[in-house]
Amino acid sequence: MNEPERPVTPVAGPAGPPDDSSDDAITPAPRNEPERTVTPVTDLAGLPDDSSYDATTSAPGPTVSSTGSNHLGDPYRKDKISKEEDLPSNPAQWNRCATSEKVGRFIFDFGKFQSGSNVTYTQFLHLRVIWIEHKAEILAKDTTRGIWLRDEYYTRARQLLASWIDWRVYLDSFQVPKNNLHTLFVANNAFWLTRHHIPESISPITKDRRREYPPTNDEQTVNSALVDFLEALTIRHVENASWNIERKAFELGDKKDEGYEARVDGLLRRQSDGRVLAILEVKPCVRCHHQVDIRMQESAQMAAWISSYPDNSSTQTSANFTRLLVSQDRHQIFLTFATFDKSYVAYVSGNLKAKVRQSNGSDSNPFLKMNEFGPFDTKSESHMRCLGYYILAFTLQECGERDGADVAE
Repeated sequence: MNEPERPVTPVAGPAGPPDDSSDDAITPAPRNEPERTVTPVTDLAGLPDDSSYDATTSAPGPTVSSTGSNHLGDPYRKDKISKEEDLPSNPAQWNRCATSEKVGRFIFDFGKFQSGSNVTYTQFLHLRVIWIEHKAEILAKDTTRGIWLRDEYYTRARQLLASWIDWRVYLDSFQVPKNNLHTLFVANNAFWLTRHHIPESISPITKDRRREYPPTNDEQTVNSALVDFLEALTIRHVENASWNIERKAFELGDKKDEGYEARVDGLLRRQSDGRVLAILEVKPCVRCHHQVDIRMQESAQMAAWISSYPDNSSTQTSANFTRLLVSQDRHQIFLTFATFDKSYVAYVSGNLKAKVRQSNGSDSNPFLKMNEFGPFDTKSESHMRCLGYYILAFTLQECGERDGADVAE
């Protein structure tokens, strides 16, 4: 593994970006229903205030609102969850599940590793991952977005996209029937393939009608649609970035004896040094029907990526690191910001044994925290507009801006 270490871009606190109460508002999308009628919103009034929530730590904070009948619910609830329903969303829940499954203190205490795509529940628990779920519109809040995206890059991303005619045409295209898109797009519009490849979504009424929204015929269609969108967003403005379909394999431990291999569906590379800055995972089906399995696979991918290419740019033991996972499940996209510290790097590398769990349920042990935001509906103009801001801001933050990128056309 000769890939150079990836430095961490420090994230400054919010510095008062412009008022986005209308332009950055998105219509909430359901998690556990494939699609519903979208009613545009004009502001974020009434959303829960999560300004004091620190997603980079495992310390309990205020309640995060839940949606849907199969939702994680309050991520700080103390009741034991069922592995058939959801995954741990805080250390206390993880402790209870780990005790039930007799999880060891050393990652290689588990001797039956499966590949990332076939990870078992007990293997998942050995990875020490907790999932914290947020609705897509929560990322529009300055206090939340500022944790992951520095304000100067977010503001710059909005400026660049606002002055780009291809982007404006792309947003206008959501008002045009798909069979008439050719009347709107010119041949060289960067987003033509993106709109052409959007998987069709279906709106079932009951569980008995799940056959009405089967997986798309070709998973590659979903993968192509996602990469087309990401590359179209960034190729003009960030020359040093490359979103591509590369099924790169990451390893945790020695996959032949102790450990496993996990492959991703694509990634973001920084051209100047080849560093992987984000990974992609796609599924041809709606996420809610296979949520636990999908999240366990994504956890295995993230842990293997960290193990293969650890962050060593900070000498501070308590420093937090962040990595990005972009997922598309049929017509829904999720952004997951994974946070961890040096003790977690040591744990997944097999160099650290977790401490004995405390009787009061608290735990200072290392965890990988998967902060998921979504879904962003690819059939919704407001969702894709905001997603475009976030993706371009992240890419600018990690790769830098292309010279002359602000020239309007």
